[in-house]
Amino acid sequence: MGLLEARIFIRALSQIHQTDKAFKPIKIPLSVIVGPSPNGEAYEAARTACNALVGQILNILPHNARKGNLRKVPLMASIDLDLGTGTITGQFNELAKPYLLDLKSVGSFTSANIEKLLTFTNANSARLYWILLSYRNLESKSVTTKKQLELAELKAWMLNDEALYPVFADFKKRVLDPVAEDFRRIGFGATWVPVRTGKKTTALLFSIPKDKPEPKALATGVAADTGEATEWSSWLATTDPKLQTAYTKLVEFNKLTATQAKKVVRWVANHPDQAPAFYKARHKTLAPPETVKDMRAYTLARLNEALGTAFK
Repeated sequence: MGLLEARIFIRALSQIHQTDKAFKPIKIPLSVIVGPSPNGEAYEAARTACNALVGQILNILPHNARKGNLRKVPLMASIDLDLGTGTITGQFNELAKPYLLDLKSVGSFTSANIEKLLTFTNANSARLYWILLSYRNLESKSVTTKKQLELAELKAWMLNDEALYPVFADFKKRVLDPVAEDFRRIGFGATWVPVRTGKKTTALLFSIPKDKPEPKALATGVAADTGEATEWSSWLATTDPKLQTAYTKLVEFNKLTATQAKKVVRWVANHPDQAPAFYKARHKTLAPPETVKDMRAYTLARLNEALGTAFK
């Protein structure tokens, strides 16, 4: 799934209780998916995500099925996007009941923090988060679960293509590094190291912390697990990926508070003609001509100078 598609799916999941025996109609405010002030581009992105989600197919062939057998079931029975009311409504497919309902009676299922999932800025982060959570509590005696996954298998699960990124360095740069950044942002302490066969990386060894109370604030201070954080992340996901990266750098390197970084990023998004000047000014802060004692104040001064603004 793409990022917005995954957000809609997660919101739909959040409306199912683990003891439910029947599906209830899904109703999701569009604002929690694309942000509180959507534009035409955001509406189109939501429409594309809804179209993609209604086309998702579950592969639910039993493990003991005869080779060559096939059993595919559509995940959704329907999805409606109503721009007039600003809502997404729909219904899960009745044939998906055994996999989504009455989970408490099954006794073994993976749970996840919905609000944390919704703050991810990368769809791969949500996929790996689910995978690692499914293994997290398997070992009872250790505070950390160790799990080795073959690289081909992991790519098949995350990217639906085990042959993608044949060079590990490319897989690390384009998939694993952005995921690691998302995990660090939400305070999820899973880590991994490459496992080599000869000189080739063939697997990853994951260390997954056990269940414990998670911090209320995100690790970098970017945002907290609140409705406001979810709306911000939803809005940010609809912007240029370059602007998403700039937001993270403003907080982590330039030492702006989350509130200050949000104001800057929203301003740039609303003044696209000033984006080149913004990126140029921020790039200059990476190598200041003199020793900087207060990076936050220095950054704000350079941005205000370049953009003719008055960020504080």
